[in-house]
This record gives sequence, structure tokens and C-alpha cells, in this order.
Amino acid sequence: MSRHPRARAHLPPPARRAVSAARELNWWHVLPWLLVLGVALIEVSPLRHIRTAPLLSAAPPLAAVTMGVRGVSVLSAAALVVGMAFGIVNAPLGSTTWLVAFLSIAIVVTASVAGSAARVRRERALSRARRVAETAQRALLRPLPPVLGDLRIAAVYRAADPEARVGGDLFEVVPGGDRTRLLIGDVRGKGMPAVYLAAVVLGAFREAAVTEEDLPRVARRCSAALLRQHAAEGWRAVASSAPLASADDEAFVTACFVEIRGPLVRILNHGHPEPLLLAADGVRTVTTEAGLPLGLEYLGGSSPTSTVRWNPGDRLVLITDGVAEARDAGGEFFDVKPALRRLRHLPPRLLPAAVVQEVLAHTGDRLDDDAAVLAVQWTPAGTVR
Repeated sequence: MSRHPRARAHLPPPARRAVSAARELNWWHVLPWLLVLGVALIEVSPLRHIRTAPLLSAAPPLAAVTMGVRGVSVLSAAALVVGMAFGIVNAPLGSTTWLVAFLSIAIVVTASVAGSAARVRRERALSRARRVAETAQRALLRPLPPVLGDLRIAAVYRAADPEARVGGDLFEVVPGGDRTRLLIGDVRGKGMPAVYLAAVVLGAFREAAVTEEDLPRVARRCSAALLRQHAAEGWRAVASSAPLASADDEAFVTACFVEIRGPLVRILNHGHPEPLLLAADGVRTVTTEAGLPLGLEYLGGSSPTSTVRWNPGDRLVLITDGVAEARDAGGEFFDVKPALRRLRHLPPRLLPAAVVQEVLAHTGDRLDDDAAVLAVQWTPAGTVR
């Protein structure tokens, strides 16, 4: 690992935050001991007339911020020993003043140990919840194969909440014979209800993508699964929320279905941001006639399939609203096309993550919505890219 002083500047924002947090954590570990040591040094110096008891009382609460119960107990014992050894309370041993001061420090120590124990319990519970969420994410958004025949594939998901591991964005790639089918989607809403509906749609897609010959039928199977779930349990019951207005009381998913057969790419768009094609001559939006989101087709309208041709080496980039609608502090939307032009030299495996970093740079390292990017490149045998 490089130790160059500028090396940290080249780290992505999450890595920079982790480095800063580690340094801050180290200081919080050291500071309580510095207080105890500082009080001891003051007491053996010409400055011993300074009243240092408040400083000594501050050490245990500071330790409780980051240390475990054992660490807080050891430091608290050290603070008590220093206080007693140097007669910090400036009162005769056993006097009322001495006893009150000693009890005050003892109460602070007890509260600090109890606070540390409670914090450790919360952190352990949070750690277990994170492990469960990570397991759910692996089941929901399974790692995509980097290579499928002539295709090179990569995807990245980034939750709006930095502490979250799962959300309502979804993507999948399913091979079958001479074709490969892809799906990217975004569930209305957030939290576990959105995750639940994403799982319903993904499960339907994984089955239908293999068994159905017609791409629109794949989409209809996904929509039917969504509607069955909605009818069986009710969106309100799944969401466990207060009654909503009827206009908002629907479970739906925006989705873009893609079928690749060699040079032909068929796209079926259900209310989702349009795909982008990164070719040798630039970046262009693949214009589609977007239909209604999955789960709302009963309102009328249709979703015709669009067919485009691509050339060897071209890359198809699919995004969700978290990318298309990301804004900076001034309210300006992120423009993905210039970003793709800047990143066109990157291989497919690095492109999605780089796009997300461009989004974070535009928004000031924050997301208002989950973001997902799926990139696929056609590289038939003999292609040099």
C-alpha cells in the first residue's frame, strides 16, 4: 500500500470516510488516558493548585464513547487511583467533602460502565442486522457472471442510506440458448416493503426469462406476480403504514427488459429510464416507447418492443432513477451522457462503479434514492477492444 501523503486524496469517498473514521476512533481511545495522565502530571508539578477533579471525572464518559466494558472499567479504576493518590479533592481522607467527591466520581464511573455496556449491546444488534441485510442482498441481487458467452457484464448497487445494504432497486441477467435476457427495475417506495416486492419481481423474471419465448410475456409474468402479491396480502399490510390516499395506494415497479441475440437488442420499457448505448462514435439514448410500470397496466396502454442493432465492442448501460434523477446542491440533475464519454476507456467490469462515483461527485457524496447501474458489452470472438 502506498504511503505517499497524497495517496488518500485518490481514494473514493467511502474509503476516505473510513480512513477519517479510523483516525477519529483512535483519538477517542487515547484521549481518556491522556486526561488521566495529564491530571497526574499536573499534581506533581508547580501547577498542582489547579482543581483537576472535573478533568478526572470526564475521562470515564469519554471512554464509554468507544471502549468496551473492560476498557472503561480499567480506565475508571485508574482515574479513581489517581484521584485518591494525589488527594485531588483537597480534603482530609474520610471527611464529608472527600466522601461526596469520591461518591460523585464513583457515580460517574458506574454510569460510564453501564453506558458502555448498553452501547456494546446496540452495536452487536446492529451488526447482526447488517449481516442479515447482507445475506438478503446476496439472495436478492445475486452476483452477476462477468462473462456470458460473447457478453461482458457488470453491475453496481448503491443504497441511498450508507448504512443500508438492500433496497428497492433490482437487476438480473438470465442466459437461455442463443439469447440473454436482462432486467433492471425500481420498486416504488423504500425499506423492507420495497425489498419484498423486488424479490417477487426477480423471482418471476428468473423463471419466465427461461420458459417464455416472447419478451412481452416475460414482462406480463412479472406484472402478474406483482399483482397476485398485492391482492393476496395488500400493499398496506405489507408496508405496515397508515392508510394512504387511493392515488398512492398502489404497488408498482418501473422496469426495463432487454433481450440480446448477437447484434440485435430488443428492449421493453415499463416506465423506466431509457438505456444508453456507448459506441465507438459516442453515447446515445436508446429511445423507447415507455409503457406503464409493472402493476399498473390495467390503467390502459401498451408497451411496444423496440429493436436496435449494436456493433462488437459497444456497451449498453442501464440505470435507475437514483442515477437519472440525482441532483447537486443547486438542484441540477446529473447528466449521465458526459460521464459515460469520460469513462468510455474503462472496461465493462469497472464502468458501473465509476458511473456511481461520478454521481456521488455531482451530488456531494450523497444519494436521495437508491442507485443501480448495469453494463453489458458485446464482444464476439475476434473482437479487439
